[in-house]
Amino acid sequence: MGTKTNWDKQGLHAYDVKEANNLALAQLGSVYLSDTNMHYGRYSAIYCVTDTVFNTLTQLTPNRANGVAFSSGGTDELLVGDIILGDTSGAKALVQSITVSSGSWAGGDAAGTIQVHPLNSTEFTASEVIKRISKEGYVITANICNLASEANGGIMTGDTITGVTFYGGTTIFGIFTAIKLTSGSVLAYKG
Repeated sequence: MGTKTNWDKQGLHAYDVKEANNLALAQLGSVYLSDTNMHYGRYSAIYCVTDTVFNTLTQLTPNRANGVAFSSGGTDELLVGDIILGDTSGAKALVQSITVSSGSWAGGDAAGTIQVHPLNSTEFTASEVIKRISKEGYVITANICNLASEANGGIMTGDTITGVTFYGGTTIFGIFTAIKLTSGSVLAYKG
């Protein structure tokens, strides 16, 4: 039996399913986790092999899953594959896609959405300046763009579960970016 929690009402849904029913998920690849290290990535489902307690399980909010709004794009163009750093938060992420909905990079007024893959556990904050950095952490562009205000979609927070026990055999669906176990073991499906 799956655990029913208040999180069910906020987008996390636990279902009792047999592993054989997860064939489509398995085609994307999975990772077996049983240690207490922090694991970052993009996971579409978590299957609890044994009774599992999560120290951290971070699910993207619908806003973040669909991208975060940016404005004030500078004259240097942000590219897929770039690493970005929040000037005040210290959040670091790999740019996965960029959609410019108005303005242009050449004109210095690009605006749109960015989808990212987190590279640390820190969240970006609304309205902050975004820097482009090298893999070594050196600043390449000091102000590549600004995240939009919270009211305009510039928030990048996720819902985090801590200390909740899920029974073995439970599958949790969502888009997850950080997993850390207190105890137990899971299969984390990539996606």
